[in-house]
Amino acid sequence: MILIFIYFGIFLGVIYISKNIFSLIEITFQQISIQKINYRFKKKLLLKYASMDYNLYLTRNSSEIYSIVSNDADSSFSNGLASLALFFSELLVFALLVAMIIVIQPILAFYVFLLIILIGIFTYKIFFPQ
Repeated sequence: MILIFIYFGIFLGVIYISKNIFSLIEITFQQISIQKINYRFKKKLLLKYASMDYNLYLTRNSSEIYSIVSNDADSSFSNGLASLALFFSELLVFALLVAMIIVIQPILAFYVFLLIILIGIFTYKIFFPQ
């Protein structure tokens, strides 16, 4: 009996490590992709600034262009695209879990979705009475 618990613990440990390795690969791929997109955007932005009229440079603060290219673009990409990538990865995981439940146990999936719909209607009636 003890041997079963040991094997079960090893099995759970392998699943946990596999999940963490997959998460590490996913986050690394997301960050590399975000940095590539950020680099391309900054390059296009600098080319745009370089092709602008010289009088514009004389009337603007010189640190404003640097601030836009270095700080604002970085913060936009690191905050915006990271959140968007996280949303789509969670959406993909949710869709795969729902598909797995439907394939493995369609009746259970029907009851779970029916329960979710009933809870949604109930909370809608509570928070938005007419």
